[in-house]
Amino acid sequence: MFPALFGLITALLFALLAHGVYGSDGVMDYPWIDVVFWSLIGAGAAISMVNTFGVCLPCKLLRRLGAERWGSWWCGNAACQ
Repeated sequence: MFPALFGLITALLFALLAHGVYGSDGVMDYPWIDVVFWSLIGAGAAISMVNTFGVCLPCKLLRRLGAERWGSWWCGNAACQ
């Protein structure tokens, strides 16, 4: 949750700064400003997804491979039994 919120806040600050520096016409003329804005939001969302699903993913893969003993220290502490 925190990375997604951080991505939204940084995107908002970037948009305010870009609007202050380039003005309304400049923001409309430079397409890279939109790319950076949406990239900041997307990066925050992607990091949140990795944090959410990345905890249980190694445990599930090790179970499918039959190598649970290699990750027993990780999967034993995780809440995704």
